[in-house]
Amino acid sequence: MIIGLSISIPKTIMVIVVVVIVQQIDGNLIYPNVIGRSLDIHPLTIIILLLVAGNIYGILGMILAIPFYAVTKTVVVYLYDINQLRNKAKDASKL
Repeated sequence: MIIGLSISIPKTIMVIVVVVIVQQIDGNLIYPNVIGRSLDIHPLTIIILLLVAGNIYGILGMILAIPFYAVTKTVVVYLYDINQLRNKAKDASKL
């Protein structure tokens, strides 16, 4: 922006517009898809988590929402799988 301002005001406005557009595309399309695929989380879930955490806890909530959700999801899925294995073992021992 400073370089654009040193050239001319229209260049500065153009730089601001481009930065805002790129930031919106990255924040709303690219980031949720990349993080969603690597953590096996639906992109809409990521967007909702970021919106809710941002409204409740601000910037810190937005930073911590996805890691907290990923850890919680992993623990819940792990406990569910253990419970399913225990139930299968009980059923097998009854036979």
